[in-house]
Amino acid sequence: MDNKFLLISGRPGSGKTDLMIYYANQYPETTLILSAESTKKQLQKKGLKETVKVVGKKKFTKININKFDAVCIDYIELFDNDFIKNYIEPLKNTDIRMIVIDQMKRDGSVHHNIFV
Repeated sequence: MDNKFLLISGRPGSGKTDLMIYYANQYPETTLILSAESTKKQLQKKGLKETVKVVGKKKFTKININKFDAVCIDYIELFDNDFIKNYIEPLKNTDIRMIVIDQMKRDGSVHHNIFV
């Protein structure tokens, strides 16, 4: 697998979102966070810098994604399959780095690994 993809998976409360925030804070001007449930204010309370752009599903489809070097996807399992197929999976064929967070099931498997 290309090193531009990173899947962060773990059980609830294991620090997945914190890792994403840490990465985004290192590259605040060139990182976009796509979140299905967290707002920018909620992520800022966890330590996200104000300069990091955070969008939801509706705004993501209207953004110029080429302005960013990385897209962090907060909980991919919360996005429907059509959105993943039409907007997220095509990013695999670009130079954009993808960091995807997925909740780990009790058996250790992930809900949706788009990199396989």
